[in-house]
Amino acid sequence: MSSMKFLSSIVTVITVLSVNCGNLSHGYEVIDSTDGVVIGVYSEDQAKLMNEVYVDRAAEDQILIFPDGDEQLNEEENGSNAGELESSQNTTTSKPSGSCEMNGGECMSKKNKKNCQGTINTEYSCSNKDVCCMPDVLGLLLQSIKENQKSIKDDLSELKSNISDIGTITETKLNNVKGSLDVLMSNLTNLNNNQDLMKSGLMSNLTNLKSNQDMMKNNQDVVMSNLTNLGSTHCPKGFFLSSGHSRQCFKYFNDTTRSWTSAVSKCQAEGLVLAEPYDPVAVRAYIVTKYGGSQWTWINGRGTGSYMKLQRSGAYVYSGNAYWWNGHPSSYVSTSYCLMFTTNYSWMKSYPIQTYYTWSCTNRAY
Repeated sequence: MSSMKFLSSIVTVITVLSVNCGNLSHGYEVIDSTDGVVIGVYSEDQAKLMNEVYVDRAAEDQILIFPDGDEQLNEEENGSNAGELESSQNTTTSKPSGSCEMNGGECMSKKNKKNCQGTINTEYSCSNKDVCCMPDVLGLLLQSIKENQKSIKDDLSELKSNISDIGTITETKLNNVKGSLDVLMSNLTNLNNNQDLMKSGLMSNLTNLKSNQDMMKNNQDVVMSNLTNLGSTHCPKGFFLSSGHSRQCFKYFNDTTRSWTSAVSKCQAEGLVLAEPYDPVAVRAYIVTKYGGSQWTWINGRGTGSYMKLQRSGAYVYSGNAYWWNGHPSSYVSTSYCLMFTTNYSWMKSYPIQTYYTWSCTNRAY
């Protein structure tokens, strides 16, 4: 049995001569490699079933075939063991139940079987030179559970720390929000106080402004009265005295054209009011003769929506007034239309009496 020292601990199939196999012309003996006892003799087809990896050695009858190992017996050793194997030809055993790797094992060389981390399993087959190493499932499971427990413990510790941090951060943010709300409420209180002060100051300023406007109106009335009174004899420097029965003093600004609103502002800046001539025919004639008749001239009238109204005196220029230009005022009496003189030489020559004309307040004239 010296040749059995290199046999693995799994079932081995051996090819023998026909003279050693009794009534079989060619067969395969199966022995237990642990103790060398012959388990049985099988035909070629049966032997194939005993081992998934089958090597055809029909031409090499004197060579022992080890489907699960990587060594072979030489011819001498084969002869010395032949009689020993013949005594147990009728013994039977169960065949491997399937592939090692398909059942979760690992096929490894017999030389390296000591590296198997589980157990060497004989129920599943590998190639001729390998053994089936089955993992220690229970041990691996216990190890995995232990590792998972440690991981879960670490995760719980980290979660606890994170929850604590979240609580601290949340409390800090809530305090910050509360502080911001306090500041906001304080600012709103100050804003309300400032609004009250601004409202009070604005009302006071509006009152003063109205008072100043009334004073300016009174002063303008005084100025116009004085100019009218002066007009009976003479006017201040820069003014002209209209001919006819009105005897008013006027100042004509022809430095640039302006909208009606700008013309009102220009007169106010000079301490005057936009003119409301008593005798529009005489005043227009003076302007055309003195300054040239190429532009039109604003006077102090604006539409109310129904009529044209002189702004200082409050008098209405009704549609039946003889001074209206043909077709005016018609429907041009909205607040966007203002009153002017037709200070144009050809128009004055053709229509000497018709001096009033309505035009958009945003247009420019003298």
